Amino acid sequence: FHLYSFFSLLSIEKLIMWPCEGTNVCPRGVVASRNSGDPRKKLITWACIVTLVVLLTSTITFQAIKPEEGNKPSHSHDQVGRNLVTRLLTGGTTTTTTTGMISTACKSTLYPSACESALASVAGRPAKTPKQLFHVSVEFAMSRAHSARSLAYNLTFPYHHKSGPYPPTGTYDCVELLDTTLSLLSDVLDGRKSPTHDDVQTWLSAALTNQVTCQESLGSKPPAAGEASMDTQVQSLTQFISNSLALHKSVEGRRRSWTGVLGSGARGLLSRDDGGFPGWVTASERKLLATAGKDMVADAVVASDGSGTHRSIGEAVAFLGLQAEGGGGGSGRKVIYVTAGTYKENIKIPKGQTNVMLVGDGKGKSVIVGDRNAEDGWTTYQSATVAAQGPGFIARDLTIINSSGPSKHQAVALRIGADHAVVYRCSIEGYQDTLYAHANRQFYRDSDVYGTVD
Repeated sequence: FHLYSFFSLLSIEKLIMWPCEGTNVCPRGVVASRNSGDPRKKLITWACIVTLVVLLTSTITFQAIKPEEGNKPSHSHDQVGRNLVTRLLTGGTTTTTTTGMISTACKSTLYPSACESALASVAGRPAKTPKQLFHVSVEFAMSRAHSARSLAYNLTFPYHHKSGPYPPTGTYDCVELLDTTLSLLSDVLDGRKSPTHDDVQTWLSAALTNQVTCQESLGSKPPAAGEASMDTQVQSLTQFISNSLALHKSVEGRRRSWTGVLGSGARGLLSRDDGGFPGWVTASERKLLATAGKDMVADAVVASDGSGTHRSIGEAVAFLGLQAEGGGGGSGRKVIYVTAGTYKENIKIPKGQTNVMLVGDGKGKSVIVGDRNAEDGWTTYQSATVAAQGPGFIARDLTIINSSGPSKHQAVALRIGADHAVVYRCSIEGYQDTLYAHANRQFYRDSDVYGTVD
């Protein structure tokens, strides 16, 4: 409008001041006034120009702000301009399609309001596919998990100066569980891992379980300062992860419902050619499971008499962890051979240590004993004699015991949260909560589990 008005004024000025330029019939007085610079005539000319400018501007402004007949103006000039630019940049796409897609997708969730608030960040972008909306929901859950993890860590700060084994507060459990949750959510979005439908469903389910366990640990003792806000954040995170799981099942379930797992040519949980093991147990791992401990090429040998590379299992696990951090030994299977004997210790294999195998000389020969329990202040989660979080964990030919006794309440012998874990030819012994199959995919075969409650 402004550019058009400017050029129009130039044309008007030219017509008024030089009406006969380029002709042979121009009146003498007009030419004289042009050449002589008569002030009176110039004043009259500019007065005409100003009058025309006012009339033209008023007309343009009136047309710009005049609403359609029967309607009221609903946007400011700036808003109209922004909307115009948005439509130009997006090829005419508005947020209506995306908003409708979000509303429809969130109807399949348990917490639609939380779902819509999580996906609102994409409402201003071009419409997304349901799968892209699922990815956005996981990203949002990750951001909330980071916030919850920071809060949990800050709540544990007063205890950081303490050393040695002591009953930690529930927030310690939450820090570990939220770390694991962040890894799981990252794996869901990691295209390099090419996660399958079952992978994503398993990992999101495990992430949900972690939040429930965090809340249980927080509730196991009288609440400390700040733990109420921790519980609130975890409850909120639970809703967002639950919604991600529902969105994933909604997207992938439709595709799979036509074929089914077996009809699509996928392998079932057990196949004849696997020797009775799940398909995710590789041929090399099945060979290891069939090889005697003394005949294995072990990465570490534990012997209480000092004849091995380490005297305790914990030392061997820590050594292999440091070796992996330093880039030594690669990322393949790590075998720790535990020779016959009794080892009184608590073992933890963290999420970062993958493919660890503990193999002993047989049930009742290679024995690991611990006695942590709820009565002495430990959470159920932290009471485990052996706790494995690293994916690909294998235990074979071992006896694992929590010797606390029935009066000590929750006292776990073996806790596993590792994905693709195998427990083969082991004896797990305790009283209450002997075996804590916490999360992810686990396989047990030829093993004994002893207990009195849960």
